[in-house]
Amino acid sequence: MHRMATLAVLALMIAGISLGVGWAAPQPLPTPMMHRLQLTPAMRVNQFESAMNANKVTQKDQRAAIAKFKQLPDELQDQIITTLQPDYAKLVRADDLLMTRVDARWLRDHLELAFMISSIWPSQGTPDGWGYAYGMSFNDDCKIFFDGVEVETYYLSWSFEFFPNSLAFKIPAAASRGVEHEVYARNMTNSNQTAIKMYEIVAPRSYRGIWGWKFHNFSDNTIPWHLYSNYFGESAVEYSNGTHRPAAQAWYDSAYKGAGGGGNCYGMSVSSLRFRNSNFSHMNWGTWLNDPANHHQWLWDYEWQTETKETVQQMQGSWYTQEQLDAYVAADSAQDARGCYNRVASLVTQPQNRPVLVYWGNGWGHAVVPYGVRVNGDAREMLVYDNNNPYRENETGNVDPSIATVNWGANTFSCGGGTTGICVSYNECTPANPHLPGSEYGGPGAETSVIVASSDTKINQITDEAGRTFFNPDGTRNTNPNTSIPNSTVLYPLVQGPVIRGPVLRGPVLRGPVLQRPEIAPRVPTDAPTVFVFANSSGKDLQIALSGPAEKQCSLFQRGVVFEARANGAGDLKLNDLLSDTFTVEVLNPQALQVTRLQFIRSTRPGDKMFNLDNLRGLDAQTLRLLPNKPGTRLDVEGGPALQFDLQIQGPVGQGANVRNFTNLALQAGAALRLQPTDWKSLGQSQLRLQLRNLGTNQVIQTQTLDPQ
Repeated sequence: MHRMATLAVLALMIAGISLGVGWAAPQPLPTPMMHRLQLTPAMRVNQFESAMNANKVTQKDQRAAIAKFKQLPDELQDQIITTLQPDYAKLVRADDLLMTRVDARWLRDHLELAFMISSIWPSQGTPDGWGYAYGMSFNDDCKIFFDGVEVETYYLSWSFEFFPNSLAFKIPAAASRGVEHEVYARNMTNSNQTAIKMYEIVAPRSYRGIWGWKFHNFSDNTIPWHLYSNYFGESAVEYSNGTHRPAAQAWYDSAYKGAGGGGNCYGMSVSSLRFRNSNFSHMNWGTWLNDPANHHQWLWDYEWQTETKETVQQMQGSWYTQEQLDAYVAADSAQDARGCYNRVASLVTQPQNRPVLVYWGNGWGHAVVPYGVRVNGDAREMLVYDNNNPYRENETGNVDPSIATVNWGANTFSCGGGTTGICVSYNECTPANPHLPGSEYGGPGAETSVIVASSDTKINQITDEAGRTFFNPDGTRNTNPNTSIPNSTVLYPLVQGPVIRGPVLRGPVLRGPVLQRPEIAPRVPTDAPTVFVFANSSGKDLQIALSGPAEKQCSLFQRGVVFEARANGAGDLKLNDLLSDTFTVEVLNPQALQVTRLQFIRSTRPGDKMFNLDNLRGLDAQTLRLLPNKPGTRLDVEGGPALQFDLQIQGPVGQGANVRNFTNLALQAGAALRLQPTDWKSLGQSQLRLQLRNLGTNQVIQTQTLDPQ
C-alpha cells in the first residue's frame, strides 16, 4: 500500500464551509440549531471526483465509481469524503478516519482467493458509524453480520476507487464499547460464510479522543528548573557556569515554579494544540517525542510517564512568559462574554491558529480547548476538550460532554463554576522567542509590568496615578471603564476540577445522557501566588495596599528591573514611573508595614546587578524610598534617621554571580545614603562606596569606603 497524497481543499469546499458555519454575530435560532459543516449532494460528488482526479483515476473508472457513490446513503458518502480529505476531516473532528489509499492492484495480486475478510478499516469502529470489510469473492449478494445479526451493508466493487472490493457496513448504535465483537460476511445466495473477524468498538473519539491527553489533569508543586531553562534558553536564566541569574531566580521562585500546584490545565491545553500542529519547539522532550520509537500519530496514545508529564508541566509554565501575559491582558480588556464566544467561533475552524479558553471562578481559573461551537436557542455553546475529563474508549453518553455557554441576551458566561471566559489564540500561546518578565528586551510585552503577590499576601487595593482602582470596595474586581485601571488583569491559580457538564442536545451530534462523573471541587493550592498584569504601563504609578497574617512578599517585574518587598505588617508600597529612567519605590509607612527586606535587581543581557537590603530596623512612619539609577550600578536610600540595614550586593563577575556583604549601614537625618560598589567588574575584590547626600540640595555630605564583613 502507499499513503494517499494530501488533497487540496477546493474553493467549492471552502464556500460550503462558509455557508455552513456563518460566523457573523449570531442571532437567536430555533432550538436546537447546530453550526455544522455540511456538504450538499452535488458537493459530495465533486469532492469525490476531486479526490479521483488528484490520484489520476481514468475518466472511465471515475464514471463507474461515481455511479456507485451516488447510490450510497448520505452519511456513508460523508464518511467516505472524510477519509479522503485531511483538512475536512480535521474540521469535522474526525482525524481518526483519515486513511491510506487501498491499492486495488496490490489486493488483486496478494489476497487469497478464499471467501474471507482480510481486514476491517478503520482499525477501531464506533457505534452508529461505518466499517469497511476487505476481502475476496465479495459481491452484491454479500451481507455483514455483527455479533450474529445482519446489518446494513453496501458492496463497493473493484471499480469503486479507494475502497475496492469492500463491504461497507453500519455498526449498531448499541454496540458495547471498549470490547471486541464478532464480524463475518455471508453470501445470501449460496449461504457461504467467512470466518469470524474480531473487531473492536470504542466510543466516538471526537477531538479529545485524538488530540486530548489520555491522563487526567494533575497537580505538582514544582516545575523543574531544567524545563524552565530549556523553554526560555539557558543563557536567559543561567550564567555559563550554571549559576542562576538573580532576576530569573526571582521569577522562578515567585511565580513559575508553582504554576502547576493547582493543576496543569493550561499546559495540557497548549500541548494538545502543539501536538496537533506538530510544533515541538521549546519542548525539552521534543526530540524524544519525535523519535520513531516513541512517536504516536495521536496525542491520546501517549501514556503517563516522565516525558509526557514534564512536557505538560513545561507548557504550563509557558503561561508565565512576558508575551503571553501581554496577549492575555489585551484579550481580557477587549472581551465580554459575547466577545469571548465570537473570538472562539472565529478561530475554531482555523487550520492551526485554534483557540484556548481560560475561564475564572472565585479565586481560581481553568483552561480548556474549544473545538466546536453551536447555537442552542439564546445560548451560544462552545464544545471544549476539558482535561479534567479525558476520553475513555468504553465511555458512554455524549460525544462532546464538556460545554462552555454564553447566554447571549444577558451577555453572561458560564462553565464548570466559572463566570468569566477569555479566549486567546494558539499563536499567542506559542511565542517563537519567549521572554521572562523582568528581562531586558524590546518587542511584544515589553511595555507590560507584572506584580506577583505571595499566597500570604492580601492585596486590598491597587490605585494608579489617576486615582483609578483595581478592586471595588467590596473586594470584587472593578470593571467600570471610567474608574478601573485600564489594560490590567489578574491571574488566579489554575486548578483541577470541577468536570464541565453541558446540557443534553438531542439530535445528530449529541446522543444519550450526559456522562456522569463525581464532581471535583476546585482545589486552590495554599501556597499559590496571585499575578497582576498591567499593559502599556510606561510612566504609570501604582500604589499597592498590603495586609495578611504572615510574612508577605510582593514583587514587581518590568523590562530590565525586578523589585521585591517582604514585610510582616500592613501598609502601602508605591511604584513610581514604571519602565522609565526615573523609576522609584516608596514604602509609605515602613513601621506599619514592618518591612524586613527590599531587593532591587537590574537585569541586562550581560548579567544582573542586585542590591538586597535585609534586616531592616529602626523603622518609623517616614517614607522609605529606593532610587536606582538607570544602569543599576548604584542605589540611593532615603528614610527615617534611625534606619539601619544589612546589604548584600551581587553582580555578574567572571563566569558567574559574585556576592559581597556589608552590615550595619545607617542613615542620618536629612540625608540620603548612596550605595555603590567601587568596581562592579571586580566585585569579588570591590569595596562599597557610601555617600551621605543632602536631601534638599543633593550635595555630598560625607563619603566613605567600606570593606565587606
